[in-house]
Order: sequence, then C-alpha cells, then structure tokens
Amino acid sequence: MRTSNVQRRTLNVEAKKVSDITSLRRSTFAFSFLLIAIQGCCQPKPVARPPYYGKTDPMNTVVADINRNGGKIPSLWTRLNFTATLVDPEKHTTNAVSGDGTLMYARPISLLLDGNKDIAGPVFQLGSNNDEYWVKIRSSANTFNYYFGTYANLGKPGSASIPIRPDLILEVLGISLYNTNFLQEPVPVMRFDNDADAYIFDQNIRLADRWETREEIWYDRASRLPIKVILYGANGRAVLKADLSKHTPVETPGVPADQWPKIASHYDLIFPDSATEITFDFLNTPELQHKARSIMLPNAGSFRRPDPDDGDKMIPIDPQ
Repeated sequence: MRTSNVQRRTLNVEAKKVSDITSLRRSTFAFSFLLIAIQGCCQPKPVARPPYYGKTDPMNTVVADINRNGGKIPSLWTRLNFTATLVDPEKHTTNAVSGDGTLMYARPISLLLDGNKDIAGPVFQLGSNNDEYWVKIRSSANTFNYYFGTYANLGKPGSASIPIRPDLILEVLGISLYNTNFLQEPVPVMRFDNDADAYIFDQNIRLADRWETREEIWYDRASRLPIKVILYGANGRAVLKADLSKHTPVETPGVPADQWPKIASHYDLIFPDSATEITFDFLNTPELQHKARSIMLPNAGSFRRPDPDDGDKMIPIDPQ
C-alpha cells in the first residue's frame, strides 16, 4: 500500500523529533561531562602551609614554655567519646567499639580512662597509679580480660603482652615536664623541622653498648603545644604513634581565662605491635578537678586498681 502525503509528513515529523531528542541528549551529556571535567580541574586545592625559615628559639627557651603550660595541669578531668579497634593478643580477637567515657589524670603517673557503650555498659578501662597499671577489655557479654602488672617489673624479660599500656597513654597527653638538666637521662635533644614548622624533641637513654631514642614529641613552633608523639621500644621499634589536635583551654579556678593552660582535645592513637587503634575527643571544657555530687574528681581514691568482678579472666603481666 502506498503511503499518503499526510502519513509521510507525519513520519518525517516523528523522525525529526527522535533525531532532535537524541541530539539534545548527546549535547546534554557532552556539556555535563565538560562541566565535570572543568570542575574537577578547577576545584581549589588545599593550600599547603609553606615551610618556615624564620627565627627559632634555643632549647632552654622552648622547654621553659612547654613546662610553663604543662606545669599548670597537675590533674585533669574530662568527658570524652571514642572509637576503637581493640586487638587482644592473648585471645587473638578484634573488637570494633565506640561510646563515651571519662578521663582522669594526676601527676606524675596516675591515669583512669573508662570507655562505655550505652547498652553494653563498660567496654574497657585503662588505669595507672604510682605502683600498678591495669587494662580491662570486654571479651564477651559478661566477661573481661583483666591485665595487671607493677611498674617495678615493667618490661622485664618474661613479661606478658598487653593490648594497651596505660603508661604510654600518659605520655600521649603531652603535659609531662622536662628536666631542665639536659645532661640527665632521659637526655633530650631538640631539632627543628622547617616543613612541619615544629620543634622535635627526642628523649634518649644510655644502654650498655649504645644510646637509644625512647620518645619523640613534635611541638608547634608558635604555640609550643604538642602535635605528634611517637614512643619507641627496644631497637627503635615504634610502640605507639599519636596525632594530637584541637587544643583547648583547661578550666582553672581563680585564674583569668586568657591565662588557662591548654591541652589537645582530639587524639588519634595506633599501637603498631597489636594494631589496636583508638580515637577520642573531649566532650567538654576539661577541668583540673570536677565536682561530682559532694566529692571532687580526681581524688586520692580515683586511681585504686579495682577488685576483679565475677567472670573476669585475670592475666598477670609481671614475669611469673
């Protein structure tokens, strides 16, 4: 059957519509691709801080500034939240947890760091006092692995492994004081990194046949506040790496706010030997002491090693 003129015109119109739509789609796709390419190549890149080549201060001046800030923080209390991947070398287990908790500190080596989960309750506790240290990590619904040891035997041959050493957490806070006798062990050595614009302090001890670095702390040049901590074990192996940021004032009664000392409020920690990782952030302005009902925290009883609960698996760290 022959196609009428009307039908031919209709078919031509329809064909043209299809061709126009196809061309429009191709043009739109090409324009979109071009726009994405332009945006990708023209997005502003983060501006890298240029290296610093200006004036720096001598070691005694830098240490005096660091000690001036840290000396104003003999104790600490704060609430925090955390995320953690806890690797238990004894049980060969890995737990990814998050929640909130509290941190308490008192000079020289007292620490209590609690981590809790809303429904599960306590997840872990790290503790230290002048004589003992301990770590409790939940291993099941009602059971904790309870590691404990004494500082007198810390690091001696035959000591058991531990997921997190509380004494290392103390160093990460970055508020320890330097001995101003720079020839007394651990001997500090200062250097300056132009690219990071930071002073770097290495703490060194003398062994029978050599010197060995045990601690490396990076301080921002302008503020004198710590931004990175690396702690080393035997043979130069890193046992803890930490990045510190978001420094915040510590509430100090009777002192003008502009003179309050400062401490980092964000910490990223990794323990390379166990692959345990912890990140925590302060949730409030940290305080030297916190009033809880009728008592002040921390106090003399805050850092007593807790008695084991039913079901706790006790794991001594000291050589047996």
